[in-house]
This record gives sequence, structure tokens and C-alpha cells, in this order.
Amino acid sequence: MFESADAVELASPSRSHRATVEAFASQSEKLYWNKYLNGFDPYPGDDYPAAQAWFDDNGWLGLAFIDAYRATGQQRWLTDAQRAFDFIAAHGWSGGGRGDGMWWNTQHQQHSGEALAADSLLGMMLYDANHRSTDLQEAQKWIDWANANDIGFAGLYDSEGPGSSVIDYVEAPLIYAQYLLCQDAHRNDYCTHAAAQSATLTRVYGTAYNFAPLYDSIFFQWMMAYDHATGGDHWIAAAQANATAAMTHASNAQGLWLDSWWGGPIRDRNTEPNMLRTAGGTTSLYAWLAYYDSSAAGS
Repeated sequence: MFESADAVELASPSRSHRATVEAFASQSEKLYWNKYLNGFDPYPGDDYPAAQAWFDDNGWLGLAFIDAYRATGQQRWLTDAQRAFDFIAAHGWSGGGRGDGMWWNTQHQQHSGEALAADSLLGMMLYDANHRSTDLQEAQKWIDWANANDIGFAGLYDSEGPGSSVIDYVEAPLIYAQYLLCQDAHRNDYCTHAAAQSATLTRVYGTAYNFAPLYDSIFFQWMMAYDHATGGDHWIAAAQANATAAMTHASNAQGLWLDSWWGGPIRDRNTEPNMLRTAGGTTSLYAWLAYYDSSAAGS
């Protein structure tokens, strides 16, 4: 929902839209910051030394702060994004071997492709905003590790380290991050790899995404960003097709966006009925499509 607010302000700037972004950002800053860990917690009230924090959560929240900065120009939100990234860089990386990668949380018991994807993209977007060389170096290190150690089915990124499965919302942030790295490091091999993975996603999965709205919306947000950056229109059109399907299928009997986009049950076993995250995913799809589709049209 924070990212949805960002997208609405970017798509249609107004005083009320900006106020919504600033409300989400200021409350996130206030409620989730853990001064003992120097990182963000997933739940309000977890501000104590032994609290558990997740590196994927810090990545996703950091990206929402980056987009709040893009929407408002306020340096404060860029600083919050940087704080999230610095926490990840200090505590999230376990090394560069094949069995290593980005930890899922501060317990350091499981690696996470979701964290690797969100955190790599956060580093690249921070570098594009503030040109701090250490952000670029960290993000490039993580992306290089993924390209060397975390490629699985059909040449796509694994979700939880080598030998695991492929999940769409891990792919998209890493593809877009790799494209940004191509521009900043002036290395065309990153662009070539990103383009190849984008083509593979279409070949393997088509354009209809029906895993769960909260995950698929993250996928489309960053694949549309990739389209916008490269001058393409494939993923923007695919997002529109999914949004059209959602208009037909996502509303439940109460008119809330709590069902799957393409009909039938939501396949993610962790998505239970009436979750706000389900409605949030569909809201985010509509909001980012409003931004990128209007940008593609030049309006």
C-alpha cells in the first residue's frame, strides 16, 4: 500500500496524493525503526535489542522510501532508504561462496532470494539517487554472486539459493537491477543477461500471472520499470492484461479486491482469506500501471 501511494503521486501529482505518501513514509519511519539494530522491524513495537529483523523486509521498505523520495523530492525518505540498505550491507550478506548469499533474517539460518533481489535493486536505485560508490559496490557484488551461483531453471534466478525454485518477484527486481548496473558500470553483458532473462520469463510463463496478487504485483512493478527504461512495451501490455483480468475476477462479494486475478483460488498457501496484502497487491498493480502506462504514452 505504501508503494501504491508512491505510484499514485507519481502518476497524478496532487496535494492530497503527496500527503498520503508522506503519511505512509512518516509512519513507516516511526513505527518500524529499531534503534538498537539500526534497521527496520516488520512489526510496530519491536524496538528492542533481541528483536528479529528481515533483510527482505528492509529491502522492500527501502524501495518504498526510494519511491517516496522520487514522488516528493524529500531527502528525508532517501535517508531512510539508505538506513535500510546500510543495515542490510552490515548484517545480511554471508559471503561469496556457492552456498552463501543473502540471509533471510537476523537469525542467519536461511538464505533468501527475495532479500537478494530487493536488496540488490535498492542498492542500485540508491546509487542512481546519491552516487555513493559503496552502494554500487555492494549491489554489484550481490548481483555478480547471483549470476555466478544462483542461476537455476531455464537460466532464471533461484528463490532461496542454489537448487531451489523460481519465483517471479525474485526475477523482476534482479533483472531491473542488472539493467541499472549495465548503465552505471558501462558493461553491456549485464544488459544482455537482463534481456535474455526477460525473454525467458515470457517463453516459460507467458503473460498471465496467477500465483498471488501481492507477489505478482511486485513482479509487474519492476518489469514495467524495465520496459520504461529500455523503451519496451511488452511488460506494460502484460500488466494491462493482468489488470483487465483483475477487474473481472479480483472483487469478492463485498466488492473488495481479495480474489485472484484470473479466477479460481490463489495458489500461494500462505495467502489466507481476507488478507490486506491481497488487496494491496491488486491496488499496487493498478497504481503502477497508471504511472508506467501514462509514461509510455508520453502523458
